[in-house]
Amino acid sequence: MIKKKHGESKKIKGWLIGGILLLFLGGGLGWKWYSQQKSSAPQIEKITIKKAKRKKQSSAKKKSLSESKKEIIALTYNGISPAQTAIAIAYYGESYSGQDTWQNLFSNDGNLNLTQREYADHLSVPGRGRSWLLQPAGATNKVVAAYTVGADGNVAFYSIDPQSQQEYSPFMQVNLRKIIMTVNKHEKSQAVIDKAQNLAIKTVTKQTTTTDKAYSNEEYELMAYMQLVVDNGDGAEKNADTVQNLEQAVDYMNWRKQDGGHSIDAGAHATTMRVQGDQVYVTYDTLEGDHMGIANGHKTYSKAELVRNFGEYSQQIKNILSKIHRVDN
Repeated sequence: MIKKKHGESKKIKGWLIGGILLLFLGGGLGWKWYSQQKSSAPQIEKITIKKAKRKKQSSAKKKSLSESKKEIIALTYNGISPAQTAIAIAYYGESYSGQDTWQNLFSNDGNLNLTQREYADHLSVPGRGRSWLLQPAGATNKVVAAYTVGADGNVAFYSIDPQSQQEYSPFMQVNLRKIIMTVNKHEKSQAVIDKAQNLAIKTVTKQTTTTDKAYSNEEYELMAYMQLVVDNGDGAEKNADTVQNLEQAVDYMNWRKQDGGHSIDAGAHATTMRVQGDQVYVTYDTLEGDHMGIANGHKTYSKAELVRNFGEYSQQIKNILSKIHRVDN
């Protein structure tokens, strides 16, 4: 009996141990499966949210870059229009010239008037033979901003009186490429484009005069010589006196072709006059004290000015030229 009980007890003990092991193993596997199921769902959700967030950020970045490209508009040398060129030059002149006539041309809230002149008379750097005047709309200033543009893009800046016959030299010269680069650098290109749309442009052609038909180059040259005599005098000698004195001294004067014009002298110091366009250029020996020196002086007179001062002596001028000793004849 004791042996039988002992055998049954051993058998029962084995079943108990096996059951415990099975329960432990099953529970462990069940917990592992539960943990995996529990953790896998939020991970998928996190990944989905993260991808969506990245996609949203990428889309926003592309949109921002696209908007940025639309906002930044750059002017180009080959693509800029005449009106935009005028406004860009106005901006540069206002910013860097230091000239009163160029102030408030770009920053002015009102519109600008641009006068395109089909000539560049009295401007020492004529560009391609055209000149432009810039003025605020409604302004009546005597001296205005002006510029010329050369074939190489060189922009010559002036402050001029359009009604004056005097010669003007530019106070500043800058290439248009640099002006455009400066406008783009300071992000003024859109403002230039906007202002150019409201720019009032008018074209002025050169008015033909009857002076060329009434006077020869020689007559203009002799008038320029007489004007020089008046200018270098003490102020007492008038135009009529100069004409009369030359009539009386004509037998002692020499007239010869020189440097594309003519020179006049009384045997010593000569004065050379040359007609070019609407101007007469004069080269002469300057005064040194009470006598003539050896250094050259230069004067420029407009035909219109000479006609105003000596046009009434037209017949006397013709007589002088007919009697004067022509060295080259």
